[in-house]
Amino acid sequence: FVLQGGNYLPGLHELVATMRPGETVENTVMDAGWGERRDDLVVKMPKQEGLDIAKINVGTELMLANGMRCVVTEVGEEDFTIDANPPLAGASYSANVTLVSVEDGPTKLLYREDGNDEEKQTRRYEVATFALGCFWGRELEFMRVPGVVGTKVGYTQGEKENPTYEEVCSGTTGHTEAIQIVFDPSMVSYSKLVHIAMDRLDDSKYMLNQVGNDRGTQYRHGIY
Repeated sequence: FVLQGGNYLPGLHELVATMRPGETVENTVMDAGWGERRDDLVVKMPKQEGLDIAKINVGTELMLANGMRCVVTEVGEEDFTIDANPPLAGASYSANVTLVSVEDGPTKLLYREDGNDEEKQTRRYEVATFALGCFWGRELEFMRVPGVVGTKVGYTQGEKENPTYEEVCSGTTGHTEAIQIVFDPSMVSYSKLVHIAMDRLDDSKYMLNQVGNDRGTQYRHGIY
């Protein structure tokens, strides 16, 4: 995987950054990646008119008005308790980690509008960048593909360097949300990754500045 480049647990990146090839660390404990449990996400709700109380049982999953998912953890006579923490919040993993080898990453990462190919790719790995709408839901698809060694989300094709999320959403910087993928072409082809991207877009590939219900220039799709 690419150090600090997506994939796997943040704790694994932090550990590997301190290791040397051939070194083994045993029984290390890493956060599961969902952070600590938050008490403020556990709330007691009164039973009130408008709710189908017969369907409120321990284990029932609910969708809140703000889009957060929660689960019912306790039901009383006059109220019930919901928990909006992710299921793995506060969890950790125990592992033995061996750093087998370290390789150089790709030398060519950036899109060149002029097509100048003076900066030849001289490493084993190659890079693809896809804009497929909101990047969070699309990144996971590529993380699961054998041969993809790193993913990173961000913004591309804009005029301002290092824009804020608010600036991108305003449509004034010209950026679109994108996923940068580092892959091993001996295991997965660029063509295969493009097909995955097109499958994820589905009918949205025919829309302008829109993917699903997300609208705006920051959601325009593209291959770079």
